Amino acid sequence: MKNYYIMTLFPDMIMSGLKTSITGRAKKNGIINFEAVNIRDFTNDKHGHVDDYPYGGGAGMVMQPQPVYDCYKYIENKIGKRTRVVYLTPQGKVFNQQMAKELAHEDDIVFLCGHYEGIDERVLEMIVTDYVSIGDYVLTGGELPAMVMIDSISRMVKGVLSNEVSAQDESFSDNLLEYPQYTRPEEFMGSMVPEVLLSGHHANIEKWRHNLAVARTVERRPDLFSDNGKTDKLIECVIEYFEGDVKRIQHMIKVYSLASHIAKMEKVDERTRYILETAAIVHDIGIKISEEKHGNCSGKLQERYGPREAQKLLLKLCYDEELIERVKYLVGHHHTYEDITGIDYQILVEADFLVNMHEEDMTEEQIKKVYSTIFRTDSGMKMCEQIYSV
Repeated sequence: MKNYYIMTLFPDMIMSGLKTSITGRAKKNGIINFEAVNIRDFTNDKHGHVDDYPYGGGAGMVMQPQPVYDCYKYIENKIGKRTRVVYLTPQGKVFNQQMAKELAHEDDIVFLCGHYEGIDERVLEMIVTDYVSIGDYVLTGGELPAMVMIDSISRMVKGVLSNEVSAQDESFSDNLLEYPQYTRPEEFMGSMVPEVLLSGHHANIEKWRHNLAVARTVERRPDLFSDNGKTDKLIECVIEYFEGDVKRIQHMIKVYSLASHIAKMEKVDERTRYILETAAIVHDIGIKISEEKHGNCSGKLQERYGPREAQKLLLKLCYDEELIERVKYLVGHHHTYEDITGIDYQILVEADFLVNMHEEDMTEEQIKKVYSTIFRTDSGMKMCEQIYSV
């Protein structure tokens, strides 16, 4: 059984909120348990006070360390060991689905709910292991954030949800928002359920749902594409792919860094920048197989073999289909300099040249020609001017 202990000044608020719906049913079924422990029960003050004025002055009151510490020691003795203590605070790391999955593996979790202007720093340093916020705003206390986290974490615990698949398919499970849902009737006020959902063709339905999830994420939460940890993993994979080839690895890192910088300076939207950065990491992935098959790695050979090799890596890391197709196109055209379409294509070519000009020891005349015929973005042109004194 998974156990939650909530250190709070308002235990009734916690218990009334958690005893309903999914968490209440899970507790009744013996899958999870939650206990609200009143910090005020542990104060040594005869009037029941748990707060005092802050040293150094300032507005408001601060929770004293003694009742908080003794409350925690009561819980620790009950559990029989030290465990993770989550302090709910706007200063903490923002809670997300990945954190919920991680915490779902813990048998016991203690939540500390602050109030007033905060809690004495000394006791926080003694007992807290995790500082967590549920968003960039301020609430009256930590009770609501604690309930939010417990609800989210519990959904990851086996047996809590009647349909185990729902925990995997809902929003954020693969860094995509959930696809739109429909139920009866087939027609409502002239609006029809999408035909594909009525077809019974499961492969087409899954593809439709995935594409809609991607489109919805692009529209509503493009930031999810740029902060999912995949970029670091992809860089590691490419370094492993070119293991021992210092030149190729350094070239990749330089092109990626320059492409990302130019995109930021040009204020490229997050989704396009994410595609560009991914393409920059894998743009030369066709070199290795070109050399193995043909003994050289000309630009055209790279364009021939690169897209397929890039696709293998991206599929392995579960990139979405739309991104993979665009990255394959960029990898397959990054040595083609006519009919450049799209800001991602343009920046990739510029970043690649900014590195190649030095690595290939181009003459001043060659650099000027590339500058005048290839570069189009203000940021790329400025960098070329600054680096090569064009």
